[in-house]
Amino acid sequence: MSRNKVSTQAAAVVTGAGSGIGRAFALQIAARGGRVVCSDIRLETAQETAASIVAGGGEAVALHCDVTQLQSVEMLAQEAEQWLAGPVDLVINNAGVGAGGKRVGETPMEDWQWVLGANLWGVVHGCHVFVPRLRALKRGGIINVGSTASFAAAPMMGPYNVSKAAVLALSETLAAELSGSGVAISALCPTFVQTNITRDGRISGKSTQLAENLMRWTGISATRVARTALDALDRGQLYVLPQLDARLIWRLKRYAPSSYASGLGLINRLAGARA
Repeated sequence: MSRNKVSTQAAAVVTGAGSGIGRAFALQIAARGGRVVCSDIRLETAQETAASIVAGGGEAVALHCDVTQLQSVEMLAQEAEQWLAGPVDLVINNAGVGAGGKRVGETPMEDWQWVLGANLWGVVHGCHVFVPRLRALKRGGIINVGSTASFAAAPMMGPYNVSKAAVLALSETLAAELSGSGVAISALCPTFVQTNITRDGRISGKSTQLAENLMRWTGISATRVARTALDALDRGQLYVLPQLDARLIWRLKRYAPSSYASGLGLINRLAGARA
């Protein structure tokens, strides 16, 4: 069946669907008539999301997946195709973790490995497994969930910044490789979204409090972010910056890179002096 909008009546897989942005994506896709495979490393939370969809009259199933393991993502694809009785045509590579509060050289290597394992390798595995399927299908789409951190380069967030910058680069590469294939690709780069990422992440005490305050004061809902991203994918839009501050940072970084870096350094020094 052909259709104009990728997000409408999709056969979708959402990673990290147990909470936050992933859950919002799953609910939004179901609301658009899609069938949703809700995957998460915590099966019980994926089951809660799937149950919410089914209770609303939609179709969903919960599957366990550890995106840091290629074999687990391959199994997810196979099980999704079995449940859907056909191909997946929408993939949301969302699963990720948060970390911050320490400088490069002070951040434990296990934190680097933990963050890159989920945020980078999780997306790499998702693209490695699903892109060939979508290319053969000649339709559908992928949303890779990145962050404004992919280009903002804020201090004290080294592993997270690196992981999200790599997701953005991967998405840009795919945009070129998938051009003319019928498969759409979008990179979602929000700033603060009202989720549990600080609670579930590895963020130092003071940084956790700051992040939670910023999410409470300036963060937008995960539902709004998911809706914006799906609409952007339907339009064939690569870069999805759903908030004004994200767009301002994007422009500052590109039009005045030296001034932007100097400003970040000053803010970091002032913050350090007050700590």
